Amino acid sequence: MVMLTAALDCSEDKNRKFFVMAALVSSAEEWAGFDLAWRARLKEDGLPYFHMNPFAHATTHPQKPFDKSWIGQEARRRKLLKDLLEIIQAHTWHKFGCILPAQSFKMFSDIAREGFMPSMIATAAKLVWPEIEMWRRRERFRQQARMVFEQGDADKGTLIKAIEGMTGRVPSFEYKQDYPEKGIVGFTPLQASDILAFEMQKQAGDLDRPNDEVQFRFPYFELEKIPGDIMVLKAEGAKLMDAAARVADYFDKNPLGGGTVQCNDKSMKAEPEYVEGSEAWDRFNSAMKSVLAVPHAEIQRRIAEHKKEVARNPHRRGPKAKNKAARLSGNVDT
Repeated sequence: MVMLTAALDCSEDKNRKFFVMAALVSSAEEWAGFDLAWRARLKEDGLPYFHMNPFAHATTHPQKPFDKSWIGQEARRRKLLKDLLEIIQAHTWHKFGCILPAQSFKMFSDIAREGFMPSMIATAAKLVWPEIEMWRRRERFRQQARMVFEQGDADKGTLIKAIEGMTGRVPSFEYKQDYPEKGIVGFTPLQASDILAFEMQKQAGDLDRPNDEVQFRFPYFELEKIPGDIMVLKAEGAKLMDAAARVADYFDKNPLGGGTVQCNDKSMKAEPEYVEGSEAWDRFNSAMKSVLAVPHAEIQRRIAEHKKEVARNPHRRGPKAKNKAARLSGNVDT
């Protein structure tokens, strides 16, 4: 039986404008093969683990796990990222992600936050998990995916409550890297999700910018090869979610059939409607689709336009169109 496992990484930009949750899903068996390949590639460069943020500045201002030997070694840095992205593509079955703008989260009322969206990480989880579950059902996998988050994520309590409320299971928390002195073995797929989260943050700030101002990075091109969409909770979606939360809160406090009029005839008493099974899932999924914006098609359109604009520029840097494939494989912009 296939045991699905989702590796989820969360990130917030330094200005706290966007919260992102990135998920890569595969089988436990595939992740075991990924772990071997990932560790072997990192070992070639003497790295105990990989983290995208210090990697971005490894050749100018190296920080752990990168040392001074990386200064000025741009070709080495590009080769490492290219190889790691290929390993991710080879072992990942599907990607998911949610970009949660701070302005959208601020639209939630106190009622919504207290009972349904208490934190940004809990809200993002409530948006990402239904997408994972819908994909699982479509692909006919028998069991729910195991949800693995990084140990140490903020607002862990609200995240646990959110996941347990949707799945009936407590999510797992693992370390991204090894801590040999403590006997801890890291869950390396979280390092792969870290790359996706990093790229999502880069794209989040460009969602409302004109196409001619958007720069698409090499890692994003490579990650786009993995099936899946990245969602954005826009303002109108947040308003609908807040309204739904208010309705749910009202009926939690005032259940159907719980009016003040006394009636001893049980046949005349209205009972709350409890919908289970596939019908409940269909209703929930339909409601979620109405509040989410999926920018995948828009981003693909931007990528196509971006490529056309580059091709039309006779003074652009780099090789011409006939060497396009070579350019994409070697020009790592991070």
